Amino acid sequence: MERLRNGSGRQRVANMYKRKELSMSLLQIILSVILPPVAVFLKAGVGAQLLINIVLCFFFWLPAVIHALWVSAKGEAQPV
Repeated sequence: MERLRNGSGRQRVANMYKRKELSMSLLQIILSVILPPVAVFLKAGVGAQLLINIVLCFFFWLPAVIHALWVSAKGEAQPV
């Protein structure tokens, strides 16, 4: 009986993390399209990727969106 309770509790926690990851990825996608530098900042922090995205955003909006989506999808550690 204890095993069933632990297993279902682990499953609930796993489902909760999946929903959180889905909502964060949805937020990242929306930010990547609307405000690409903000999405890059939230994923990569202040650094070269943010600077590249700001320059791209000043000159060309679509490449900035593509770059922000790429940075968000890379899956590196999140500093923020």
